[in-house]
Amino acid sequence: MVTLENFKEYLELFKTNYSDEQADTLINFLNSLNIIQLEMIKDEAIYVYYAIAHHLLNTSHAQEIVSEYTKKILELDPEHKNAFELLKLNTIQMCHNNKNIREHLTAFKELLVHNPYDYQLQYLIGMTYHKLNEY
Repeated sequence: MVTLENFKEYLELFKTNYSDEQADTLINFLNSLNIIQLEMIKDEAIYVYYAIAHHLLNTSHAQEIVSEYTKKILELDPEHKNAFELLKLNTIQMCHNNKNIREHLTAFKELLVHNPYDYQLQYLIGMTYHKLNEY
């Protein structure tokens, strides 16, 4: 069982030998922490969420989970550029699988909260309006 005292040992094992079981164990532990405890291990928690989200994005279709983990990173560190890019890529993939263009617009606008100056995101929103014939 992972505790705050042995978390770093589990993390080192996770870094050297990724497994889905270890990922689940670490995520369950992080999800059980309150915000104060999470702040104590913020950098390590961000590493775990990012590593698992990146792995899932590249190996499966667990897009809802990728979104959840990247959003948790952005809650801990709103300026985390890589987490935002991963969330944006995941959102684009989710939209590719969803033919409802109006939902694409909603998803892209939700990303603006994290980075309102992202030119790629603004382009995607503009192109989505164009597809909807809303100029």
